[in-house]
Amino acid sequence: MSRATVELHTASHAEVPDMAACRLLDPAAGPADARMGAYFRGEHHPQLALLPRTGYAAFVGGTMIGYVAGHLSTRQGCGGELQYLFVAPDSRRQGIATTLVRHMADWFAERGVRRVCVCVDADSPAARPFYRSLGAAALSPEKQLWYVWEDLETTSAPR
Repeated sequence: MSRATVELHTASHAEVPDMAACRLLDPAAGPADARMGAYFRGEHHPQLALLPRTGYAAFVGGTMIGYVAGHLSTRQGCGGELQYLFVAPDSRRQGIATTLVRHMADWFAERGVRRVCVCVDADSPAARPFYRSLGAAALSPEKQLWYVWEDLETTSAPR
């Protein structure tokens, strides 16, 4: 059986309801962040977040199956932060999350950002191995929820 064609495009605040509906496909994940709309409109700023920010949405046959978002930042000494990443359960293990993260990595690189961090979801057993597979490492033994790509240009980061 062949895989369906995945289409990606830049996400906007108008798609936040679709992102929330997509996330509800995984009851264990809980609802989407209620501040997501304000984040995409540039009205909600995570700690030490800077503008600009962007996101990408993945679709199959017009149905959203995943999304990612990130922004410039000074958090954890990084130049960028991956804020959101989600892929619907039926679409996991097909490279979609990797593709979404690669699009964000390209966006960061276009802005000269080399060091990017992500706060790993403690309730997601697959999150740490996933980020490690893309070249990220725990920020420190004390900060196991924070992973970082030290240099998008010289590591095995997702580019």
